[in-house]
Amino acid sequence: MAERKSDAHSPSPDINETGEDTWLVRLLRRFGAGVTGRALAGGATGSFLLKGFSHLAAFLFSILLSRTLGAAGYGAFAYSMSWVYLLMIVAMLGFDRLIVREIPVLEQNGNWSKLKGLLRFSHRTLIFLSCTIALSAVGIAALLQKLPDQGEQGLTGTFYFAMLLLPVYSMLRLRQNILLARQKFVTAQIGELLILPWGSLLLMGTIAIISPQTLTPEIAILGNLVAAGSGLIVLIIQTRKSVPPQLKSATPVYSSRAWLVAAFPMLIVSGMQVVNQRVGILMVGDMLGAEEAGIYAVANGGVMFVALIFFAVNQPLAPVIARLFAERKMDRLQNVLVRAARISLMAAVPVGLLIIVFATPFLRLYGEEFPVGRVPMIIMTIGYVITMGFGSVSAALTMTGFERMAAVGIGVSVVLNIGLNLLLIPRFGMTGAAWALATGQVSSAVLMTIFTFRFLKINNTATGRTL
Repeated sequence: MAERKSDAHSPSPDINETGEDTWLVRLLRRFGAGVTGRALAGGATGSFLLKGFSHLAAFLFSILLSRTLGAAGYGAFAYSMSWVYLLMIVAMLGFDRLIVREIPVLEQNGNWSKLKGLLRFSHRTLIFLSCTIALSAVGIAALLQKLPDQGEQGLTGTFYFAMLLLPVYSMLRLRQNILLARQKFVTAQIGELLILPWGSLLLMGTIAIISPQTLTPEIAILGNLVAAGSGLIVLIIQTRKSVPPQLKSATPVYSSRAWLVAAFPMLIVSGMQVVNQRVGILMVGDMLGAEEAGIYAVANGGVMFVALIFFAVNQPLAPVIARLFAERKMDRLQNVLVRAARISLMAAVPVGLLIIVFATPFLRLYGEEFPVGRVPMIIMTIGYVITMGFGSVSAALTMTGFERMAAVGIGVSVVLNIGLNLLLIPRFGMTGAAWALATGQVSSAVLMTIFTFRFLKINNTATGRTL
């Protein structure tokens, strides 16, 4: 028992203990967090603020587009962006997650040559794949002409423009995760959570004021491209500043085959998570049309406020999990995971109740067509709140080498989601898609919780015991 106590409270040179206490640090202390909790809380507090500003910008941006373009125009934009996020996962090939796990371990072991090789290989692979996939997607769409059109605001042209985003978004995410892996939690997310959403809002707001008739889904895509490019430039500068001297002087060593093998299950996990989130929009768009896709996308986006704290905690949590597992500090790992789950659930419940009570006036902000999304929004909200209580099960498995188990758990969710969408959308419309999403998410969380307990001997849910 004495050994456990020492392990749980011994300081780590990788943890920054300086600075004033934030509200999240105090919360973690209340649950008995220790220095690892302090480091996580510092990153999570910054992430929370950035996430909050990002959600505010996305909220204003979606209202601007929906009121300017209508439900059909906004649906075309949301449909095309869903394809971008889905194909981006394929383009990154799992390396965005692999580097979050490998960088802390390689730095700790002083293996700078292998780290340099990993960074170079991941960049080259991503650039090649993202450009190839974007060109292939445009070619296939043009050849098959399968995208459903809705008059002047059809999906085809918007989809073509959206493929320009794929290389830029992919590189932005990779650079972000490199900084996250080096525990630059706030700096890492400036590009995606600050510059991208607020830059897009500023550009589109300016166009809407000066010449609202020129604002189309395609112009909105181009605005995102300019903002994302600006964010990427900032992150490139920041990653270069954060490079350790040992890495600059190292000769790269490549383990390409091993990296591809390790990254593939992470690709499956990431891909299936995005499929889970976006497949409803895609299937509603294909089966019901652009207007319904726009309404469903707004309802789905509103639900994201429930998970704000969860995402803020989960971003900096991944490298902490990898580091603690590499040091075999399992007691501390469970403590951090349980506390993160409790904080996420504590925040999700009141936000979820607000969304349920005020769903109709919230949706009416987007236009008179949107309140019909009230019931789907409530169903998805309940599903998200339940899922928050299970904690970061996917990250716990992925960052400890059990990414295959995470892939199985999320795979079950995807199969349920797609299968139920096929069955329920024709009969119940958007409400059927919401039931499919909620059922898949909760089922996946339950299964991965079982895997986490079996393979890691950890109960990282909000009901778990701190050691």
